[in-house]
Amino acid sequence: MNDLEARIRQALAIRADQTPVAEREWVGQSLLEEPAAGRSAGRVGTGRAGRRQLALGFATVLAAVATLAAGLGASGWRLDEHRNLSLTDQPTGKGFGGGCGGYTALRHAREAEGLRLLPAWLPSGQHITYASARADLLERETCSQLPTALVLVDHVEGDRSRIERAARLTGPIFGPFKAYNGPVQEPAEVRGVLGAVLFFTTAGLSPDRPADRLELYWTEPDGSSWILSATHVQKEELVRMAEGLVLDGTGEGPPAEAPNPPAGYEVTWQLPQRPEPLPDEEPWWTAHTNQREGASRISVAATRQVVSRPAIGLATAGVSQSVQLLEVRGHPAVFLPGQLTWDESPGVQVRLTGNQDLATLVRVAESLEQVPPDDPRIRNPDGHEFRWLLLPVAGVLAAVTAVLFRRLRRRTAPAEQTS
Repeated sequence: MNDLEARIRQALAIRADQTPVAEREWVGQSLLEEPAAGRSAGRVGTGRAGRRQLALGFATVLAAVATLAAGLGASGWRLDEHRNLSLTDQPTGKGFGGGCGGYTALRHAREAEGLRLLPAWLPSGQHITYASARADLLERETCSQLPTALVLVDHVEGDRSRIERAARLTGPIFGPFKAYNGPVQEPAEVRGVLGAVLFFTTAGLSPDRPADRLELYWTEPDGSSWILSATHVQKEELVRMAEGLVLDGTGEGPPAEAPNPPAGYEVTWQLPQRPEPLPDEEPWWTAHTNQREGASRISVAATRQVVSRPAIGLATAGVSQSVQLLEVRGHPAVFLPGQLTWDESPGVQVRLTGNQDLATLVRVAESLEQVPPDDPRIRNPDGHEFRWLLLPVAGVLAAVTAVLFRRLRRRTAPAEQTS
């Protein structure tokens, strides 16, 4: 007998102890035999015993539903345990089928080892109101991995904390590129194959304005597909940049190299090896504060990435806002207005968001500390909310069962007396 069965049996026993005596005696009749004299040919199940069997069956169904509800509540299931998810912070993926859509499930904080970060300092008037662990459940069969293979950065002259232009290569993606027919795409011949360029501006996709960011898509002869995104470049420059890459989508070493970056660029990230197959889930840790007047809540998100997307890859987002590079907790970090992101350790990325100035976000970040899984600020999926919600439901079902029983018994009482 598994744990759920044991809990259901226990709930059934408790419910039996709390059921009115008359109902317990009625339900306790495990065998209802209809006297042979009370039957007539072709009317099996009719008459007094038939009505009692019908009533018993209906009431038993209701009782079973109530018991199952109580059992599930006792076993820790939650109404909000699963909800839809959508992976973000990856290239647009136009032209590639599939996606990483799935569900996210609450997890106990002990499963977020190395991710449980909470701040020891917050601005006056703010405090942690929510903290929990979760897991993104991935649909591996349809998920197109979009790892960051290379990041190239062109710093502002004389200020290496600021970025003038940036480029990010995503791949290898194991699936053919399919042409996307739209007004913002142009065909492009690259590396001996036909690809396409998509144009992006600060006002969204528009063919009528100079593009702030371009994305070049193509599929290599070995079947691996790639996306090269860059800010503040022309189409011809982007194609030349792609031509200068050394790609190996099926080998064991680095899948991409840039031995001769364009003038002004330097390689700031290189994927060391071809991505491993996706696991079943990606662990996350999230926490946020209350809102206060004049400031939004501050949120912390940490994940152990299953697809490599380093913080420096966010540099290609700097088309309408400045990108600033700095050091946080001893690690390189990227600051966009309202967002501070860094790689806390290999594979672990942390993001701090809120409409605070940079100095405030840095102070909060520096105060982050690992907390134990039983920290009182953490919400763990212990099922309490679900259990208390189900108890009234179980009570209502039990009451309906009792009322139906009494009504049916009153209707059958005259027939029992005359028989």
